[in-house]
Amino acid sequence: MTGCLTSHFARFSQLQSPLRIRTVPRPDWHAEIGNLSQDAWLCRKMNRQARLEEHFEYLDKHFPDMIELGKDSGLVLDVGPGAGELLEIARALSYEILGIDASSGAGGMGYKYLRYSKLMHERQGIPVYYNGLGCWLKETQNNLEIRSTFVFINMRGSIEQCFAEHLVGVPHDEHHKATDMNWRCTGETQDAFAHMFRVFFLLLRPNGRVVIHANGTGAAMSQKWYDKTIQHAAYDAGLKLHARENNRLHSWVKTLNWERTPPYDAFDDV
Repeated sequence: MTGCLTSHFARFSQLQSPLRIRTVPRPDWHAEIGNLSQDAWLCRKMNRQARLEEHFEYLDKHFPDMIELGKDSGLVLDVGPGAGELLEIARALSYEILGIDASSGAGGMGYKYLRYSKLMHERQGIPVYYNGLGCWLKETQNNLEIRSTFVFINMRGSIEQCFAEHLVGVPHDEHHKATDMNWRCTGETQDAFAHMFRVFFLLLRPNGRVVIHANGTGAAMSQKWYDKTIQHAAYDAGLKLHARENNRLHSWVKTLNWERTPPYDAFDDV
């Protein structure tokens, strides 16, 4: 175990130069960051070094092939990238990168979090689409040029916010607790998940990976419904379940010519 940890930190240390803090883009940047940093919750969330290390460990666990410098190329997509640390790591590993974020903080992490993230994207030169996942999927589904170009699609702690209209409860930006909300267990929610996975399948190259780590909603029945629904949507799109932890973290791979076994027979027990 010690050897694994040593190897892990050695690989991370190789990226320190590419992950350096870049030049501030404009004179008033520091003033705006300073004002936002008065928020204690935001300061705790935006510890850069801790987040870089955490994201590296996350990649090393769920897609270790990415960590091998120069082994592959292609696009890495992070939906709900926060300040963009995972994308910075992917870029340091020679991948092309893209983030998708909301147009406003409503229903998500709130205005201050989104604004702080945008300032970090600006400083670190991280390309981010700021009109939400739904709009991006619609614009991308017929773009033949980027089909089969993505190697990794990540949604860590963002699926509830991306599909906020399919949740019931107080909006996330008012409390930052997904457990205060529950899924709308409807056909509309199923269709929204299905559309997302169909587009993801088109975008992924063979052996490309999708990882979705949900925060988890409040009621056990709501989360159980989500677990089964999202597995069915991915299966129907042609993605093979690679890993599952409890009912919140799922990983799929685009594998051609695999023996397809449905993850569940029916929804009758949901």
